[in-house]
Formats: sequence, C-alpha cells, structure tokens
Amino acid sequence: MPEIDVYPAGGAPGRAVRGAPGALTFSAGGRRGLQVAWLILVPVLCSAQVAMDNIRLSHDGDDYLLSAQVSYELTEEVVEALEHGVALHLTTDIEVRRKRRWLWDPVIAELSLETRLEYHILSKQYLVTHLYDQTRRRYLDLEGALSRLGDIRDMPLVVGESLDPGADYSVRLRARLSREALPAPLHPLVYIEPQWRIASGWHELALRE
Repeated sequence: MPEIDVYPAGGAPGRAVRGAPGALTFSAGGRRGLQVAWLILVPVLCSAQVAMDNIRLSHDGDDYLLSAQVSYELTEEVVEALEHGVALHLTTDIEVRRKRRWLWDPVIAELSLETRLEYHILSKQYLVTHLYDQTRRRYLDLEGALSRLGDIRDMPLVVGESLDPGADYSVRLRARLSREALPAPLHPLVYIEPQWRIASGWHELALRE
C-alpha cells in the first residue's frame, strides 16, 4: 500500500467544528409536538455538515470522468470518538441514471468511494486511507486531514460508447458517514443522535448537454 509523508494543514475547505450545536431539548407538549420538531430540526443539522463544491465532468477519449471536492464538518461528539480510537468511514455514492419522462430513472452505473479516517494516539497523527485505490496519507492535524479527505479527481464513470445516443443521462452523488461501519456498541447512539447524522443531499447534473 503506497504511503505518503506527513502533511500539515493547508487552509483548504474542510474543517472541524469543535463547538457543535447543543443537544436538542423539547418542552412537554405531547409526543406529536416532539415528532414535528424532530422532522424540522434534524435536516438542518445534517445539511450543515457536508458540502460539495467544484463538481464537474470531463472527457478522456470516450470516457466520462468526475471531479468534485467534498468538505466535512465533524461535530464535537464525532471528533471525540475519533480521538478515542473510533475509525470513521466516509463514503461518496455516485450513480449514472438514464432519464425517462414517465417512469423511474434506471441506474446504469454506480460506485461508492469509501475513505477511512483514523487517529493514531501514540503518534498524534491523522491517517486518511482511500479504500478504493489503497492510497494513504498522514496529517499532523484534523484540518489537514479533512482538507483532502473528500477529493475526487478524474474518477472514471462510464464509457461513452455504452450510452444510447438518443437518450439523456444524469450523474447523482452524495457524501455520508457510513454508520454501519462504526463499532456495534455505537449503533444505537448514531441512529438516534443528530450529531452523528453526517450526510449531504443528492447533487445531480446532466451527463452531457
């Protein structure tokens, strides 16, 4: 597995938020009121934690390539777990869909790019491993690790000759924390606590104009 030397932070978009919003509290007003507040507040917390920028498509011969920058914000609870030995698996899901007017859009190609973020307590370094190509980098601080964590550069998506010339296609992508990859004792917590709901919405763009 190739390994690259230690990198310092470079002022790039990713950053850690060490003072995340406080826990949600609800006044006594019945179960229905609590459910309504949950539905309103949770998406707001989720959308603030992952951002996608500079999404673009390019060509290499007949291949369509995808590039994007995914920036993560980690809440205080997630950073604390990371620094106590919990590895975080962050995944970018990508789909190529054929557009249809009346029926659902079938997926013709899909892939998931998984990256593991770890903290080594003895060396006090952050280790980023891109599991899809087995590249690894070490960073001196969390800001440096997050600045490169979500880079997607010229990722092959689909070969042009496999596409119907008369059809329209779109590319959709989203980024998320893979909660199922966390240790089993954390599962009840991460599916309840909004601080662990780290995910973007789907971003969509036309495959070709």
